[in-house]
Amino acid sequence: MNFRLKYLGIVLFGLTLPSMAGATSVADLERQIRASDQARLQMQQQLDLMNQDLNDLIGRLEVTNNAINDLQKNQQELFQQISDLTARINQLQSGGVKPASGQNSTGRDTGAKPDVREDKPKPSSPSTLTPNEKNDYQKAVTLVMQDKNYNAAIDAFNEFNKKYPDSSLISNANFWLGDSYYKTNRLTESKQCFLNVVKDENAVKRAEALYKLGLISVTENNKDYARKFFQLVVRDYSGTTTARLAENELKKLK
Repeated sequence: MNFRLKYLGIVLFGLTLPSMAGATSVADLERQIRASDQARLQMQQQLDLMNQDLNDLIGRLEVTNNAINDLQKNQQELFQQISDLTARINQLQSGGVKPASGQNSTGRDTGAKPDVREDKPKPSSPSTLTPNEKNDYQKAVTLVMQDKNYNAAIDAFNEFNKKYPDSSLISNANFWLGDSYYKTNRLTESKQCFLNVVKDENAVKRAEALYKLGLISVTENNKDYARKFFQLVVRDYSGTTTARLAENELKKLK
């Protein structure tokens, strides 16, 4: 900036030399110098205004980028809510509670491609659930989906797992427990819960658990693991909403 001003001043001064050379008096020379100074001052003011406009533009761009990021996060949450709402409607229409398989503890891919619609019930499972089991599970889910009381949901799902260790809803319970830990930024506990879901090749929420593990890996700055989890979602659950979200995350990692 200073270099440009100096250069501009030299140019302007050079332009005034011929007229100065022809000045008939000291007064004329002083007027011409003042005119040159005034021209440089106006040019400086214009440059200052341009810099201010540029800074304003950069500020608006940052605000826009932040707004776009917020919209992307809201869109992901909206996809989740729509999927969960569809699951509840399917559950009400079927007259039963959604089943899930037993708890496991590793994140190894199994290559299974279950139907990933939320909480799709299996024909034989509802009859194995006790009324208390159904009620406790629904109360815990309500704490997550409706109340957004994640700390209370953590307590409720931990209690459910203790009371019903052999429940067909264990994988689903582990997913919601992991999601509650995730939303309270307890990533270590969240990761373990999602890994428990992923090992169950028939888990209804396996795709979402893999996706969440990818997000956790991004937060932990472990891009290699994040890429692997997202790739598993895209490979095993192609065409689903979760797979599309994983594809978007993979693009960000490139």
